Amino acid sequence: MNIFHYQELYEKWSQDAKKIASMYQTPVTSKKFRMWVYDLQVRYPQIQIRTLAYTISGNEIIEVRVGEGPVQLHLNAGMHANESICTNLLMAFISQYLFVLYCKSEDHSEFHRMFCKFTLSFVPLINPDGIDLLYDPKAIPYDLYERALQIGQNCIEVTQWKANICGVDLNNQFPAVWEKIFTLPFKVNKPAPRDFPGYAPLTENEALALYDLVYQNQFQAVLCLHTQGEEFYWGFLDYEPDLSQIQAELFEAVSGYRAVRTIESYGGFKDWFILTFQKPGFTIEVGSGINPLPLSDFEVCRKKVNEILFSYLFFYV
Repeated sequence: MNIFHYQELYEKWSQDAKKIASMYQTPVTSKKFRMWVYDLQVRYPQIQIRTLAYTISGNEIIEVRVGEGPVQLHLNAGMHANESICTNLLMAFISQYLFVLYCKSEDHSEFHRMFCKFTLSFVPLINPDGIDLLYDPKAIPYDLYERALQIGQNCIEVTQWKANICGVDLNNQFPAVWEKIFTLPFKVNKPAPRDFPGYAPLTENEALALYDLVYQNQFQAVLCLHTQGEEFYWGFLDYEPDLSQIQAELFEAVSGYRAVRTIESYGGFKDWFILTFQKPGFTIEVGSGINPLPLSDFEVCRKKVNEILFSYLFFYV
């Protein structure tokens, strides 16, 4: 990769990014998210909007698909309820990508040539029920809200609730050495605000939707946004290809985030993808502090995330 060419293109890419991202600096709910997606569809009718599945409360799990090129990449966010800023960040990136892709300015002609190679699959909000539970509880059906209250021991604690509305941690729902999850000291064996992996893999509609999406496509790589640590994970039990390390070094160089090959973790989406397909998979841990990160951190996080996501695409040009 020509790093000088990359820097030149990234500077051009970034010119309008802050202005475009400004509309995404408000708290996200399932309703707000659907409005954002509808707005993109109106402005860019070339994109495809697809409902992958429905949650137990009836919320849609939506995929935004852009392009018809041979290089297929997947990006997702909003898997944990108290990490909702990731949905804001990914939506800002999608909006910037579409602006550059479909802008008729001659200044963006090189981006047109680059991006025509891609088919990008975005799932920006995997856990709409969990996010509504924290930020729009009136949108939750009464019986499900009452069940969530019982799971939370009569309290919905925003800083603690990562799970979906059923008390299952969606990023522990994938068949990646799943049976070893309960050997980890922090896991729990019943529905909880966090860290309960379910009674079996793929019991939750949200996880099954991603699982099916991957099998229906030929993604060269996947990337997931989470929060906490300003680092990212790129390996799983040595099943990752050599290509993953090269990409990890690039991400680290452009963002300053720390590259971590692996941690003791099982059942994650990225873990399952690497284990099953031996292709690159990444979990990006955005920002630092206490979840949920405040939206006042949005702009600082956006700059780092944009560097990683842009380099994620540029790597395959």
